[in-house]
Amino acid sequence: MAGKPISTAIVERLIAEWRTGEYSQRDLAGRHKVSAGLVAKHTKGVEHNVSGIVSAGVQYRRGLAEHSEHSAHVAAAIETAVEERTKHLTFFNKAGLILAQAAVKRVQSDPNMPMQDMRHASEVVAKQRDGVLGKAPEVAVQINNAPQSLDVSRLSSDVLAQILAAKDDRNQR
Repeated sequence: MAGKPISTAIVERLIAEWRTGEYSQRDLAGRHKVSAGLVAKHTKGVEHNVSGIVSAGVQYRRGLAEHSEHSAHVAAAIETAVEERTKHLTFFNKAGLILAQAAVKRVQSDPNMPMQDMRHASEVVAKQRDGVLGKAPEVAVQINNAPQSLDVSRLSSDVLAQILAAKDDRNQR
């Protein structure tokens, strides 16, 4: 026996609330007045992948409560600062990705690329990787021990293999 149809909006809310990690399937069924089976059907395989954002939101609100005497002004200042920082991070991530893609295309398109240019392309890709993923523990060094230039040998084997494979592919053509 089929149950009554459920709206797409309710399914989307169920999934969004499930992703927070704050509710069990039974909780969601009660909140939305649907069966636990229906909740299970729509949340199966969906990860609780926004729970960190929930925790950050709680931390933000708790921090803001400590400044309750000026909360409206502090909240506005924080929102502005977060917005600006987010814009900058987004810009640099996109710009870095464009540069990394251009470096890989250059390696793929030039079978006779000098080693110095190859090294430079490797540095561009590595810096973008570090900017997005953070430095790998074996690459991260203390500031006072930082090398003067990026050592190509510190690139991940996947990145090096991809660059060298592209170069070899071009040389064989």
